[in-house]
Amino acid sequence: MNVDQLLKQVKEFRDHRDSLIVRKAGDYARQHHIFSNFYEVAKITNRRPEEVILTHLATKISRLSTLFENLGPEATPNNESVVDSMSDLANYADFLAVLHMSRFAEVVGATPTSLR
Repeated sequence: MNVDQLLKQVKEFRDHRDSLIVRKAGDYARQHHIFSNFYEVAKITNRRPEEVILTHLATKISRLSTLFENLGPEATPNNESVVDSMSDLANYADFLAVLHMSRFAEVVGATPTSLR
């Protein structure tokens, strides 16, 4: 695989992930704030929203590890696909980055895009 082929596949994966975010957003977040569910769970569990997202990341990693261990490289689970689990994992990492950049920007008085 060369770089162009990799970038093409990454873009396809990113497009799939974006569609998952759009599809799931209504189920998990209040309309006024995309991270509302993470804030609510943080309040319930007396944790920070970032820690809630880290827990979701750890759960997805554990699930994928179990699938690959039990089913091998051709893992085809009965329910959520491996690609969907990987998509969720990547999306949670993006959520964590965006939340961190947004919260950091509030502290230093910058916009999140200026932190790149």
